Amino acid sequence: MRRWVDIITSTAVITATIAATLLLTLHKQLFADGGIEKWPLSELFRAGAQFHETLVACSNNSFLLEAIRNVNQLRRLVEYRVNVDRSRVYRQSEEHLLLLDLIEGGDRVEASYKLRQHLDVARSQKLRDSDQATSGKAAGVQVEVNV
Repeated sequence: MRRWVDIITSTAVITATIAATLLLTLHKQLFADGGIEKWPLSELFRAGAQFHETLVACSNNSFLLEAIRNVNQLRRLVEYRVNVDRSRVYRQSEEHLLLLDLIEGGDRVEASYKLRQHLDVARSQKLRDSDQATSGKAAGVQVEVNV
């Protein structure tokens, strides 16, 4: 995982300005119209997945892009089985905005560090959520399937 983060952040600078503009617009919309509270879970997931895929696409590495798409498909399966903590979505969106600022500003080392941190925290949380869902401890489990 660490190697992928280094590859992404070292090559993403080239095309990141265009992608950052698109992602910044999407994330601003999330905050501006109360999207985090109002959008259905499928749209929140789409926004996060789109962020990750676009950032990886900036590396011009088709292997990494295919890998992140596969990861997003697996995430979709897991995340539809648990309740979404919308306060976590606020925090993750703020982290996304910080990453965009760092990449756009050319601070690849700090962007790499923050991206690793973001992924580590998200991975840990997903594992806890998955464990709760499979053990039946998750209260009010939601199932939403959108194709």
